[in-house]
Amino acid sequence: MVLSSMTVRVKRGKATYFVQCAATDTVLALKRKVAKLVMRDPRDLRLMVPKDKIATTVDYALLAQKDKLAELEDKAVLDQLGVPDDAVVFLALWIPGETNAAEGKWEAIEVPEPAPLVDPEDGPESEAKA
Repeated sequence: MVLSSMTVRVKRGKATYFVQCAATDTVLALKRKVAKLVMRDPRDLRLMVPKDKIATTVDYALLAQKDKLAELEDKAVLDQLGVPDDAVVFLALWIPGETNAAEGKWEAIEVPEPAPLVDPEDGPESEAKA
C-alpha cells in the first residue's frame, strides 16, 4: 500500500526539517522542497541515507563511518527506494570554491547526538531524596 502523503525528516547539523511529500515523488521533487527551506539551488543539495536500510531513527555510530551513507539519485522515486513515512535523511550542501564555484566540495554529514533530556544524576530518584 502506497501512502498518499508522508513526512520525511531532513537533518543537517542540529537542524531538522519536516518535509511533506508524496510517496510517488522523486528525490528531485523532495530536494526542491528542501531547497526552498534552506534557500539554495536544488543542485547544491545532496540527500544521503544509510546504505543498508532507510530508517525512522538515527544511528549516530553509523554517521561516523563515512562509507556507510549513500546519495539518493534525483530520478529515483521515494516509494521505490523504500523510504518509509517519518524517514530520516541527511542533507549536505555544496560549498563553492573561493575563486570558482565549480571547484568546491560537499560538506561532511555531521549530526550531533542530542543531549539527554534528564541528567542521569538529577533523575527522579534524586528528587525524591531532596
